[in-house]
Order: sequence, then C-alpha cells, then structure tokens
Amino acid sequence: MSGQIAKIRRNMERQDQPVQIPIDLKNATPQVCECGCKYFKQIFLVYKVSAFSNPTGKELIAQQPVFLCMECGKMLGEKKI
Repeated sequence: MSGQIAKIRRNMERQDQPVQIPIDLKNATPQVCECGCKYFKQIFLVYKVSAFSNPTGKELIAQQPVFLCMECGKMLGEKKI
C-alpha cells in the first residue's frame, strides 16, 4: 500500500512542474499595447478558492499571471466594454 501512495505522490509532483516547450520566436508576432508601448511587466491576479470547490477540501489561494503595459498600465488582452 505504501508503494502505491509513493507512486501517487510522485505523479502529483510531476504535474506541478511546468512543461517547457521549445518555441522559435522568429515566427512569433510581437504584442503592442493600444497606447503603442511594446513593454509589459508580469503581475498576478490572486483568487481565494473555497474549500467546497476544490479537491483538497481546504481553502486555498490561486494565482493567474497577467501582463500590464509599462506605459499606461492596461492589462494585455483586456477588452473594452
């Protein structure tokens, strides 16, 4: 039984690691803000996840990376309403 638990833990640890995908940026399109700036900084939106809506059964904090324009502060990909 303990061998099976160790195997499950190893699989869970592998899932937490980001996958590295080789990308050739020569074929990519640079992103530019509506204000014309091409420089962005990465920040995180932070969410509190209820214990009832996640598999751990405990409240947790989740994060989502987003990019803000260095010139005007607008979030990249943010749509006007």
